[in-house]
Amino acid sequence: MKNSISRLILILCGILMVLFPKISMEGAANGLLQWFHHVLPVLLPFLFFARLSRLLFPLENKKKQLSLALLGLFCGYPMEAILASEECREGTLSRKDGQILLNHFNLPSPMYITGLVGTDLLSLSHPYHLLISVWLSTLIPWIPMKISALILEKKSSANDRLTSTRSISSSVRIPDSESDSRSLSRKMNSSFSRLTMKQWEKAWTDSCYALLLIGCYMIVFGILAAWITGISQLPEGLRCLILLLCEITTGCSYTAESSFSPIIRTALCAAGLSFGGLSCLAQTAGCIHHSGLSLISYLFARIISSILAFIICIHFF
Repeated sequence: MKNSISRLILILCGILMVLFPKISMEGAANGLLQWFHHVLPVLLPFLFFARLSRLLFPLENKKKQLSLALLGLFCGYPMEAILASEECREGTLSRKDGQILLNHFNLPSPMYITGLVGTDLLSLSHPYHLLISVWLSTLIPWIPMKISALILEKKSSANDRLTSTRSISSSVRIPDSESDSRSLSRKMNSSFSRLTMKQWEKAWTDSCYALLLIGCYMIVFGILAAWITGISQLPEGLRCLILLLCEITTGCSYTAESSFSPIIRTALCAAGLSFGGLSCLAQTAGCIHHSGLSLISYLFARIISSILAFIICIHFF
């Protein structure tokens, strides 16, 4: 059944590309330009140095979760999905913690929210209201979960200290002579230099591959957004919702030019930014492949976050 539906969708897309070549080319060019101007220069250096720092300077589990959360908030889609999935694949982060980070911190970057959408598209005098709405919509569900997890962790650690009676001793072997210690240090330094070079190359190639995957998805959904924009029979409100569901840049651009009131336009954009659109959902799905992270759980969290962002923006700003 799934194969039949996929074949039908592919055939339909091929027919539409043949029937509407100009609209398809404009949508593909728009998606490619958005990737080149807004995603590539911002995400590639952050992604490259984040991979290097994660490989060369591994952190403890608590500090690692905080650093991954901050990278997801400040770097934008799909930085959190890439880093959390890699940590889960390597076994340095539990699946539960990785899923929490993915659900709550895989968001657009602050520059994208305040600069492109808030200032350029919506012309807001206080674009940080839009950023606060998006961030609060994801932090409100996360904070109670984090507090309860910390309470349970403290209780379990206290019980372990009361019931533990065993002591762990470790023995360190000292080299027999000074020549042995020198040869051992030389081997460690040479292996470290080779490992660093491998890490450098792997970080660069993996970062380029992730950005190429994101660009392909943006081109595909750029074509889809162009087809939807070309349908003149759709009501304005329904078209805004469909475009926001498909791709946030095109959706926010069309919503900013709609006839809705300023607060409704801002709230719709906040909801769309918090959800991310099907384009970011597809990018996330490609990044978390074979990591054990659930796309359904992420989708459910994004739906709740988008509703909260709309309510927060309407009632507080």
